[in-house]
Amino acid sequence: MLKRFIAGTLSAIISTTAVLPNHLSNVVSHEAKAAAQNEDYFSSEYDIKPTDLLKNSLIDAAAEQDINDLLIADTDDSDLEQVINIDEDETVTGAAVTQPATTQPTFVPQTLPSLSFKTDEEISETGSLGENISYTLYSDGYLYISGYGDMYDFSSSPFKGTSIIKYAVIENAGDEKNGEVITSIGNNAFINCSNMESINLPQTIKRIGKNAFRNCSSLSTVSYDENGNANYPEGKLVMPEAVTSVEEYAFANCASITDIDISGNVSEIKDYAFSDCTSLKKVVIGEGTESIGYHIFSGCSAVEDITIPYMGHSLAEVNEEGSKQEFSDFFLNGNGEDYYEIYNAGNWRRYIPKSLKSITVTGGTRIPNYAFYRIPGVKNITVPSMIKSFGAYSYADCVALENANVPEGAESIGNYAFSNCSSSDFKTVKLPSTLASIGSYAFNGCKGLTNITIPKSVKT
Repeated sequence: MLKRFIAGTLSAIISTTAVLPNHLSNVVSHEAKAAAQNEDYFSSEYDIKPTDLLKNSLIDAAAEQDINDLLIADTDDSDLEQVINIDEDETVTGAAVTQPATTQPTFVPQTLPSLSFKTDEEISETGSLGENISYTLYSDGYLYISGYGDMYDFSSSPFKGTSIIKYAVIENAGDEKNGEVITSIGNNAFINCSNMESINLPQTIKRIGKNAFRNCSSLSTVSYDENGNANYPEGKLVMPEAVTSVEEYAFANCASITDIDISGNVSEIKDYAFSDCTSLKKVVIGEGTESIGYHIFSGCSAVEDITIPYMGHSLAEVNEEGSKQEFSDFFLNGNGEDYYEIYNAGNWRRYIPKSLKSITVTGGTRIPNYAFYRIPGVKNITVPSMIKSFGAYSYADCVALENANVPEGAESIGNYAFSNCSSSDFKTVKLPSTLASIGSYAFNGCKGLTNITIPKSVKT
């Protein structure tokens, strides 16, 4: 670009070797980010360094116009005949030309004006995020990351100017065939980038590290490189297709995220992964997730609808006969205004959002003991048809629950399973023909219950 400027504009006036002034040494164009570290991109003819690259607007709108104005201002034909021949040992003065001239140009005997530029195109900082991953941060908030391989894991933010970052783009250097793709977001990579509003990620990311996006409270737009772009509505977070692990606090306090969709490729979600996402309303965790950590929704005060692949922290634990898994352990902290304060089966205090109304379970063969114990605001809990048993106290003290929803195929209901489901809307229970046993006090304290159908198949 600068080559085009010198060859097309300046050389028409003075045939000389030029170097940009110092105050322009950090000015580069966005479209030249990837080329800025490639020496072959620049012409040795003009001895231009990567740090001397200018954007078109600087050249065409400012410098070229300034020079043209200079040439024609107060100049007639007689003036143009009065030229100065400059010898090789003489220099041309002016802000934009500082080196000795190497030819004998025709030159107007006036000082050239300084080139104008926009400060928002200046580089704020550069650095490395991995062995083969580098970044450039511009003062206008644009962060460009390119390379391949894993990002480093950091103990704190790798950026000096976290508050500057507004939007980020991560690009692979090549493709999966040649192995030149970025495969992870390191620990603390974007922690405390509180003003970052959007990020574009490659679909090749396999791991999102601990604290990776923690405290990115303005982040509301996440898009992906997918033969172009895969864009989602503002506020929706969809995991990259290749991700298998979301680590502790990875998206904690991403307060602008409203909707989370975790693909079936994610095998593990670790503790506190989405905690304090205070605008989060809907979550869907895919059936391929093998383990779900504790307190992943702690402090999510606005969540309304949660879909999980099984009721617990791992499928093996859920399906184990007699196991205890509590939905309340997905939560922890809160305050009295937006939460119900409850004590779970282990007598540990938990804060359950008052906004939570619907829970859907898509897999597993069992609803464990104490599964939904004391989830007070939930009105509807949907379970899959493959559920065979409902554990003891599995729905006990769900005081807003409106139906039992025991599917055809279920064989047993444990002791106190639906006890104290006291909502006035909890009126009718129809049990499946496959049911063989109902535990003691299974429907004790259901004050609104007026009709229950028990099939002939029940023996105990």
